[in-house]
Amino acid sequence: MVAGGDLWTRNSHLLGSIGFAYPEWADVFYPPGLPAPRRLEAYAERFPMVELGTTFYGVPSEQTVERWASSVPADFLFALKAPRTVTHDSPGLNPAHPDWRMLSDRVVRLGSRRTLLLIQLPPTAGPTALDSVLRLADSAPDNCRTALEVRRAGWKEQAVLRELESRRITWVHADLADPSEADRAPAPGEVLDGADTSDLRWVRLCGRHDAELPDGVEQVDVTERLRWWVDRFAADPRPTLWTVGNSLSGFAVPTLHRLADMLGVRLPSPVQPGLFDPGDR
Repeated sequence: MVAGGDLWTRNSHLLGSIGFAYPEWADVFYPPGLPAPRRLEAYAERFPMVELGTTFYGVPSEQTVERWASSVPADFLFALKAPRTVTHDSPGLNPAHPDWRMLSDRVVRLGSRRTLLLIQLPPTAGPTALDSVLRLADSAPDNCRTALEVRRAGWKEQAVLRELESRRITWVHADLADPSEADRAPAPGEVLDGADTSDLRWVRLCGRHDAELPDGVEQVDVTERLRWWVDRFAADPRPTLWTVGNSLSGFAVPTLHRLADMLGVRLPSPVQPGLFDPGDR
């Protein structure tokens, strides 16, 4: 189902990290001595959204989701990844799968907060999976929207785009850069090239998930890569979600602040600044 309204599109840019509960962020991003249960509350004072990849590996409990809801402002945005048991481990993207139904229940428990469900397909899934994607998206709760990330060529057919547009399914633009290439603009074929199929754009700067970078320590200056992404959409300034993972530079927080500076978005200062000062460029 599609959730509409100005609440989604009144902000030009919303920025957030992929995850928030990293132990390495204690005393670096979070104030010294902050108890772990209060990290989301502190995070939400600095960023208006978060992407939670934990839901890919297991559906959170009712108590966990209710704690999330009570920790953030009413206009906070949660982006939740569909469970891998639904998108990767079982055929057909079945909307009757117990884990999908359970996650849908958890979305309802988030109440009126903005919620986006990410259907991330494996590299084996081609455009023949479109009907299954649409059935899954159609079964999502009324109080959320859906997004699609594909990792195989062939999806940019006009018939596919029309179906996604008719349901306002957001097609994700993704950057899976290895740290060795994240300090420059992407070469052709190095990003998952999406298409704008709704009134909302989502750019996932997640980096390569198996990259061995210490969370909480910025290792790579990704300024040039961020500039490439910002410039790419300058001519079409539709509302855009930007989520950044630690795997891109080692520490998502200073990367998000550098991105915010480029976009003209004001964020509260981080506890510890990044190693690479964009003002030096």
